[in-house]
Amino acid sequence: LYPLACTAWPGAPEQIARAEEQALEQLAPAEPVDRALVAVTHPELSHHRTVAQVDLAEEPTTVREPVVRRLRAQAVAQALSIDRELLRIESLGYDGNGFSAVRDPRGLLATRLRGTFHVVAVPINLQRIVARALETAGLEVERMVYSLAGVAAACLPLGADVTSVGLDPTARSQRVLLVDLGGRATDVAVLDRMAPERSATLP
Repeated sequence: LYPLACTAWPGAPEQIARAEEQALEQLAPAEPVDRALVAVTHPELSHHRTVAQVDLAEEPTTVREPVVRRLRAQAVAQALSIDRELLRIESLGYDGNGFSAVRDPRGLLATRLRGTFHVVAVPINLQRIVARALETAGLEVERMVYSLAGVAAACLPLGADVTSVGLDPTARSQRVLLVDLGGRATDVAVLDRMAPERSATLP
């Protein structure tokens, strides 16, 4: 089903779509699911630790939201190459005059602001392949997020804060289909109110 060379995975959307169809056939949920989470393992998913800095003024001034957004945009521009798109960015800490490694610098005084970020990027062609494959298998793409965040969201109880993993806070699901597509096997499970109902692994 999959190409042997991991750098070629996934080579074609038809392969991913067929794997998803096989997973659905294997489980055959008795009742419809509210939401499906599909995770794809890929060797070219890249992680970057990036430091960005902006000068604010000669005298200490209050750090506001537009400055933080500008700093994040600068970090993304440094980390991304022309053939990749941003999948996730996390701030690891901000430094300024008189403070260091703070999680939220807004409201603090500084003449310059430096931020350290973790940037996750994905090849643009991979996003297109996955989106086309999901649509072929009959799954409408709501959004793409970092796969670990998607798996974490599947394990959260109902009513939990899902914004921390980058998902829509209004999307509350009681029955979730979880599909993890790897290069050698596909893991699939149906969770009913976060309790495993059925699961299987397909080589």
